[in-house]
Amino acid sequence: MTQKQALILPMMVVTLAASGCAGIDTGSGSGQIGESRGVQINGQPVKASLTKVIDPLVGPGINPDKGWRFIGLKMRYNNHSSQMVEFQPVEKLKLMAAWRPLSPGRVDGGECATEFAFGIQIAPNSYDAGCVVFEAPIGIKPSSLQMQSGTGNQKVTWKLH
Repeated sequence: MTQKQALILPMMVVTLAASGCAGIDTGSGSGQIGESRGVQINGQPVKASLTKVIDPLVGPGINPDKGWRFIGLKMRYNNHSSQMVEFQPVEKLKLMAAWRPLSPGRVDGGECATEFAFGIQIAPNSYDAGCVVFEAPIGIKPSSLQMQSGTGNQKVTWKLH
């Protein structure tokens, strides 16, 4: 077993339905790629959208280890509050394959070579968009993206297939 396999195999996540956010409808069930989902970030209402999945992520500066690939998730966050929202998207997101989350990654080239995943600030009534990268073994098919909303185990989900 490789070091990366040891990191992702023992983790288990329980998905709970997201409760409503003030002023934002979280909807029921899972969203699809392109749909906005209401979440709370640092107590503020935000609309999060998974706009595109790039699988596999390839190009100059993108060099996964043998047997692995990178997956890029294009995200957009609209701040619907009257306060600045600051967070790290990579800490709020889990790319799921079956019952386990995949590990976040970082690439040095291509359309996902940004610092977006590791820290954004969104002014009131504004938005930010960028890419978050995950690593996956070749042959493992991601099933959903989960995003933490509010505190505790509240989540919203997008189905990938």
